[in-house]
Amino acid sequence: MKANILKISFYGVSLVLIVLGFKLYSQITTSPDQQLFDYVAWNILNQGLLYKDVFEINFPIKPAIHMAALQIFGDQAWSFRTFDYLMNIGVSIAGYVFLRYVGFGLGAIVFVPVYLFSYVTSGAWFAGQIDHTGHALLFVSLIAIAAAKRQEHGVLLAVVAGIFSALAFLLKPTMLAFPTGVFVALIALGFGEAQTRRGLQLALIFGTGFLAVLVGFAIIGALTGQLAGFWQQTVLFNLQVYGAQESAQSLTGTFLQILRNMVVIAVFGMAGFAVMGLQGGYRSELLLFALLLGAILVSYLYQNKGFGYHLGGLVLVFAFGTSALIDLTGRWGREHTTRRIVGLVASVGLVLLISAALGRKVLNLDPDPIDLGLTHEDQREILLIIEQKRRPDSSIVIWGRQYQIGMLAGLPTAWPFINAPLREEGHRMEGWYDLAQAELDRTCPQFVLANTSELYAPSKADDTTLRTLLIDLVAAYQPAYQAENVTLYERAPC
Repeated sequence: MKANILKISFYGVSLVLIVLGFKLYSQITTSPDQQLFDYVAWNILNQGLLYKDVFEINFPIKPAIHMAALQIFGDQAWSFRTFDYLMNIGVSIAGYVFLRYVGFGLGAIVFVPVYLFSYVTSGAWFAGQIDHTGHALLFVSLIAIAAAKRQEHGVLLAVVAGIFSALAFLLKPTMLAFPTGVFVALIALGFGEAQTRRGLQLALIFGTGFLAVLVGFAIIGALTGQLAGFWQQTVLFNLQVYGAQESAQSLTGTFLQILRNMVVIAVFGMAGFAVMGLQGGYRSELLLFALLLGAILVSYLYQNKGFGYHLGGLVLVFAFGTSALIDLTGRWGREHTTRRIVGLVASVGLVLLISAALGRKVLNLDPDPIDLGLTHEDQREILLIIEQKRRPDSSIVIWGRQYQIGMLAGLPTAWPFINAPLREEGHRMEGWYDLAQAELDRTCPQFVLANTSELYAPSKADDTTLRTLLIDLVAAYQPAYQAENVTLYERAPC
């Protein structure tokens, strides 16, 4: 009876924390990246196809997620944040089920709030980023393949694992490191199986699920005419034009800063995996988590941009290891009364330490750390002006990071170059400058919303770019509203 009351209390506290986590998450400002993908998704839903009518340098699943959020919750700034939190609740439930499956009942209950609060308190730049979402999909894939290994008939689970790995790859190609590692490990090691036939069977099923998703997307792309644009924008542009080179020192500094930000679950998480190794019986799980951790680091290093959110998946890895440590500590010395008490006290102590660390992060969390050059009052004024002056055929060009204005105002983009790298470097791709000029001539946008410090930044005398093209266009416009560094321009009908 007492055990049931304690279990119900744990679940009740977890439910309350999930609700509090969402309240906290909803207060964090939307990052420029979220606003970008919201606006890309809105334009796809309202006026055309991805990679044809709306250019994008990222693989298709990210815009698809934002499209789903807008379809379900409407064209609101909070729509994706709500959808993202619900997805992460789903990921935490998958982790809960898996922890219970491998015998970590207490760890399962702890994992849900530890993971969600660690994610929420990571800040505005971590929220809903491609890398974290991709790592979350890989985490689900990991769970499915680990469960498939433990079951005699794990065909369906192996297919599910392949599907989720493919979806992660279609979020960002650097996610390919994990499914590649899993495929090789299944064949080479069989995950501890006495015969390699079992490992080979799981590898083939896993690969089939993975390839089925890719083939499906390729067929859809071929039928809709999106494949050529996909190749040009997500592959050729990224390889030939867009990129960043950070020094090894910068990459290391960012990595250490991220570890400092999550130092408590990082230390306890790695300790948890170490104890699992000493305990025995978790070889497959440890190997899979090593592959996931390796994939996260490979992706971070390959991208070479030094963005902390490229390490987003560490939250999941460390939260799982921490939950396992709490469970294993609580079970220590069950056959001996004194040791059992020490283990339980230590387990409670770990929970309190983690709670204190996460509580401190909640108290220190800055809900509005990103300056987009517009105050909330500026945004309201701009939206009001657009509502009062817009025409049935109105469109807008946004030069800067204030993408949310376009979606909230319901104004389609006047050209396909929404994403900043496409705007800033698009002239280096053959035919794009002429396309941009033709689209601006065709649409004759009523509004231009520009970060003037970026638009009128010093340039070379022979600079023939999309920026100079827009500068020439804006010469025929009049300012309708001016903030500190952002101006809304308007022109009369063409």
